[in-house]
Amino acid sequence: MTSCLRTLALQALTLSDPQQKCQQVALLWQAKHQADPSITLSAPAQSIPGRPEKPTLVPPKQLQRRAMNTAEGRAALIHALAHIEFNAINLALDAVWRFADMPADYYLDWLQVAKEEAYHFSLLRAHLLTLGFDYGDFDGHNSLWEMVEKNPIRCIGTHGTGATHHGSTRTRCYTTTQAKTVASRRPRCRRDSGHYLA
Repeated sequence: MTSCLRTLALQALTLSDPQQKCQQVALLWQAKHQADPSITLSAPAQSIPGRPEKPTLVPPKQLQRRAMNTAEGRAALIHALAHIEFNAINLALDAVWRFADMPADYYLDWLQVAKEEAYHFSLLRAHLLTLGFDYGDFDGHNSLWEMVEKNPIRCIGTHGTGATHHGSTRTRCYTTTQAKTVASRRPRCRRDSGHYLA
């Protein structure tokens, strides 16, 4: 059985079940496998990233807008954040396996990003369940991964662009009395300034 971190990251990336993917990322972080920077890996395009059948992926302009003063609208916001986190897990895992001949810290830094994003996703999904919904109940878009397919190197830096939106999201949550949601996002806000330097 392989112990190369890059190979194991690729295997985790192909997992379609979100819970299994998050669990595998946590195990990889705990094991701290070494990455072999010299090997050349490849993956069939249709196998990555692994994702569940739902949410249905549609163009961003086709995403339905919902009023934030409704339970469904607030759930849709949480779902959108969870979808961002799930895509961020995939992006971080992709950064681990795809690029050869990188320093050891590069691979571990991106694995840490994957671990943190998996934690964020799990928090948001757990809160979504308390609202009577689950990940996949609303549509999502695939713009981020489409950027990976077009230009994987450029997309590594794109991962951090979502950080600038957290403040407005926090305000929207307060205005809809979603204090619990805000609390679940605070661990991310504390750590993001570090892991976006990966």
